[in-house]
Amino acid sequence: MNRILLVDDSADNISAIRFFLGENYKTVAASSGFEAMELLRQNSFDLILSDYQMENGDGIWLLEQLKSLQNAPPCIILTADLTKGADFFLKAGAQGFCPRHRIMDSLLDEVRRFLD
Repeated sequence: MNRILLVDDSADNISAIRFFLGENYKTVAASSGFEAMELLRQNSFDLILSDYQMENGDGIWLLEQLKSLQNAPPCIILTADLTKGADFFLKAGAQGFCPRHRIMDSLLDEVRRFLD
């Protein structure tokens, strides 16, 4: 079963993403970019779904840190910030982007693109 690291400082968002993904994937949650990096150093994941705006290591900080890991998993950025487009996140190192207002339409497609 594919393992996904969910990185978000909102427990409600983590719960919603877990519900949306269903039982098809094993998920582990981190509440910040810092916590995510600790988990990535100790565990293997197939994909990262990360919020953009967080305290203690936001999504851009996490993307920068992933560059230092050998065999880092792909990262999809999730955000409600509509002032930033996909190009901003892709240039920062994300492999995918999903605006929160379209999460029901596009998140599962993005996950399947990497894991199925």
